[in-house]
Formats: sequence, C-alpha cells, structure tokens
Amino acid sequence: MSKALIRRFNTFYSSFLQQLESIMPLIPSDKLRLFSERLLVAAGAPAEDAKHVADSLVMGNLTGHDSHGINMLPAYIKRIKIGVIKPGAKVELARDAPAYAMINGNWNFGQIVATYVMEVAIKKASSSGLALVCAFNCNHAGRLGEYCLTAANSGLIAMMMVNSPPSVVPWGGAQRRLGTNPICIAIPRKGEKPILLDMATSIVANGKVSLKVGTGERIPEGWILDPNGKPSTKPEDFDRGGAMLPFGTYKGYGLGLMVDILCGAFTGSGGCNRIPKDGINGVFALVMKPDLFVSGDEFLSSVDEIARHVLNTPLQKGFSEILLPGQPEERAMEKRSREGIFVHDVLLTKLKNAAAEYGVTPP
Repeated sequence: MSKALIRRFNTFYSSFLQQLESIMPLIPSDKLRLFSERLLVAAGAPAEDAKHVADSLVMGNLTGHDSHGINMLPAYIKRIKIGVIKPGAKVELARDAPAYAMINGNWNFGQIVATYVMEVAIKKASSSGLALVCAFNCNHAGRLGEYCLTAANSGLIAMMMVNSPPSVVPWGGAQRRLGTNPICIAIPRKGEKPILLDMATSIVANGKVSLKVGTGERIPEGWILDPNGKPSTKPEDFDRGGAMLPFGTYKGYGLGLMVDILCGAFTGSGGCNRIPKDGINGVFALVMKPDLFVSGDEFLSSVDEIARHVLNTPLQKGFSEILLPGQPEERAMEKRSREGIFVHDVLLTKLKNAAAEYGVTPP
C-alpha cells in the first residue's frame, strides 16, 4: 500500500472517529470532577488535595488537553499504591531569598507542588519585580497553562518548564533519551484573555499517544518510532519501548535538551540520564512584572498592537482565521463546559475498574 493511500486512509479514519465521538454520550464535567475527587480520597489523598487535583485534571479535559485530563487518574492511583506519590506530604521551602526560592515537594501530587511554586513566584515577583522559583521531588504537575494563567491573570508575565522521564529521541536518534519537556509562557492583556503558549517539545504530549492504546486507532505518521527505531502509526509500539519524535526536528530536540538541563541539572531533580522515577518533574518557573523597563500601560498597548497586527495577516487558501495561542483552549472550554466531556470506552473501563476497587460510584 502506498504512503499516499495510507495517509488518505488515516485521514478518513480520523474523521470517522470524530463523527462517532460527536454522537456518543458525553459526561458532564461536574460529574467527572466529583468522581475523580472521591476516587483520590479513597486512594488516600486528603480531601482538599483530592479536590485540587481533580479540578486540575478535569480542567485539562475542558481545555481540550485530554492527555493531561482524567486520562492520568489510573496512573496516579498506581503511583500512590507503590509510594511514588505521597498524598498529604508537606510541601516546603528548601531555600528562600527575596527574588528566588527552591521548593521541596516531598513527592506530593505535582499539582499541589506546582501551585505552591507559582504562589511563591507571584508573591516574590510582585515585591521584587521578578522571581525564579524551582522545585524538586515533584510528581507529574499536569498542564502548565493553569499555573501560568494564574500569574497572567494577576498582571504578571510567567514562564514555566518541566522535564520528565525519557520518552523522546534526540534528533537522529533511535532510542528514548529526553522527556516531552513542555514549555509554557503566559502574557497578560488589557481587557482580553492572556496569550498562552503551552506546548511540549515533543511532537505531541505522550498522553495523546497513550489515549489511543487499546482503541484500535492509529496515530499520524511522524509521531513515534517503534522499539526498533522505525516509524510507526501503532500507539502500542510506544508502550512496547518505542519513542516519540521531537517537534520541528532538531529545533524541538534543542529546546527539549535545554529544558532538561534547566529543570534537571539546575534544580538538582535529575536530568534525563538519572531521573529517579516514572512521572517525575523538575520545575522551573520565572515570573516578571511587565513594567520593569517600560510602563505597564505601554507594555499592554504594545502587546495589543502586536496581537492585532498578527491577527490581521492575510490568510492562506484553506484557512478561515488566525488564532492567538490560548484561544483554541478558550473555545474548547466553552464547548465542553456546555456539552460535556467525551471519555473513550477504554479509559472508561479503567475508571470503572478503579471505582470498583475502591468502592466509588463510577462516572
């Protein structure tokens, strides 16, 4: 079968699955949130922390990032069982100074740790003008956009990065070395939602591959290599020891490497050569006041002018509009809040099994 024919089939199959999804039952976000919270409590999380993590996961689904949504619940439950996640562990300052700090997460949920990182960074930046706050002993922090948005909604510029266990090849390589190593930047706007860039340095977040495992669906060419280093469209090949590709060939590889160094070597969390456990993130967050060098009004006016200049670009054939980073998430949020969240049968079965194990009513 020719590559062109395979591509056409994959396009047709993807369109078919999207149409199928549109007619299948959708679960209200509040129902998923309550289920997630109850399951986490049953697994040993304090009630307040369980609510925090459940809110974070469901927000991932609502904003269209299913890879960082309730898809992560089964993995979190497993990590609690084996002691990787330590619910209720004290998150504390390991080093403190006026413009920087280091946080010891003590292996609590990554969402609890990352939220504290951003709280400290916002407080210090508001006082000192800018702040660098990092964390170690931190589990999977989830979607970075939620933390950077908190700063941007407070009128601050925020950048956040995390490194993660190896799942991505360096450009030209055939085996895993780097993590998906995402980068997030949020820019405040006057009277508008912040501009939010939240992206993995891999071609996609690995959760987007994991979501397809067991469903019979194929993934696009160019996402992964199989365990022998050959291109594959079978998501199962990733779980069998394959690897993801960096986005933008050598450019994504370069960015991913820099994230690994800043989040791993700089924080002491461990780089790709010695990350201690699955699901671990080293955290690097930089928060700045926008009026350090120009007035706040001048900055906001410049951001607005840049945004309007970009949005008014003449369109290529086949395109109907240009969006700013963050706008796709806003639209997904509006739609899914209204219509509900689609949960694939494979994931739903996993959630029902976990619910039965812990005596929780399934979603």
